[in-house]
Amino acid sequence: MGVVTLSHTGLRRGEGFGLTWNNIDFQNKTLTVERNRGNYGTGTPKTKNSYRTIKIDDTLIDQLRIYKKWSKEKLLTNGLILTEECFIFIDESGTPSSYENIRYILIKLIKKIDFLM
Repeated sequence: MGVVTLSHTGLRRGEGFGLTWNNIDFQNKTLTVERNRGNYGTGTPKTKNSYRTIKIDDTLIDQLRIYKKWSKEKLLTNGLILTEECFIFIDESGTPSSYENIRYILIKLIKKIDFLM
């Protein structure tokens, strides 16, 4: 889901991994960037202009709704509860995805695309 979100919004990796569920406004179809998360924890966005609210399309809204349901089920399976303060991108164990996870997925996609060409 991280790759889909980044490709639909143009967010930097750290901005995407810094998103929590309260950064998504499903009703107004917006996403708000207010933090950055990397290998060494969570911090402020890269620049003052990085704090922003982005309009997102229906396709991404629908995918985020499906993913939120999956996340809730995954967290419950692991004895955790989904709250609006939870990071959006999690792994199978319900913990926040690692920063390098998106890099790994992108490399796999590139190899697959290159294979198809």
